[in-house]
Amino acid sequence: MNIAQKKASFSIKRMFLAPDGRLHLIWRLLLGCLTFVCALELGLFVRSLFPRSSGDLAAVGLTIEDFIKALVAASFLIIAVYLLRRYVDRRPWNTLGLISPLKGLPFLLLGGLFTLLTAGLVLGLFLALGWVRIIAFQPDLFVLLIVVLKQCTITFLYEPLPEELLFRGYLYRNLNSRLPHYLAVPAQVVLFVSTALSLFAVEWIVRGSAQIAFGGPLNYVLTLVPFAFALQLARIFSGNLWTCIGIHLMTLTAQGYIFATQEFALVRVAYQPGFEQLGNLYAALYSVLGCILLLGWQFLWKRQFNWREQISA
Repeated sequence: MNIAQKKASFSIKRMFLAPDGRLHLIWRLLLGCLTFVCALELGLFVRSLFPRSSGDLAAVGLTIEDFIKALVAASFLIIAVYLLRRYVDRRPWNTLGLISPLKGLPFLLLGGLFTLLTAGLVLGLFLALGWVRIIAFQPDLFVLLIVVLKQCTITFLYEPLPEELLFRGYLYRNLNSRLPHYLAVPAQVVLFVSTALSLFAVEWIVRGSAQIAFGGPLNYVLTLVPFAFALQLARIFSGNLWTCIGIHLMTLTAQGYIFATQEFALVRVAYQPGFEQLGNLYAALYSVLGCILLLGWQFLWKRQFNWREQISA
């Protein structure tokens, strides 16, 4: 190998590898985001191999093929993140904040209760201002069991668990190793929103259509931004990913089954004429309130948080 070839080889190596021999941060972040997209698309592909079920359970997404989809996606992502953490980051898994489920249960419940509080407060404000009215309070044991079963299995495996492990765990840990918290938090939000939008782009390319929640792309982004901020603040202040998972899971539950316009919702609501758009931004508004409460709690807490801190890895 001549000198020119050696220089070219060295330049390529420097492009991908940091001085410590690991991949540069940008490549680790891209690998993490790509892993997430692949995990969800793999789950969707596996589900497409099964015939679609019909009936009431299929209408709410509680089917064996949906469970297999969620299990495949979660398993793929957990294994991939473990391999990335061990062989690409060369750092221990336990620093991501995902402790055992038994020890994490109190944090999971705390996150869920926190979301119920913020969602209830925002709904109360809507009611006081006359923007929304409650049509019915309809506790139904069968519906409750179906919702709990679906949310604690399919929804938990397909969204909160893999998303929090990757974005608030793996990606944030990498970001905070190079950036202080006050820069790493918004950087994580950008990664979260851009990856979510890229999923819709992949859906459009592969399947020719993509269904975007919350009434369209703009509302979707306006919801994801404060949601991602609230989740990351919860991860930082609690030191535990299970808090984020609880917030994430209860947000999906509250939006679809507790305070919702659907006919089977526990508290069925209807927005007054002219205020229908609030329904699409409801989660965004109580996520903003969640950020305010989390920051207020941190500010009043005796141990002030160091926003300029960078972790070692």
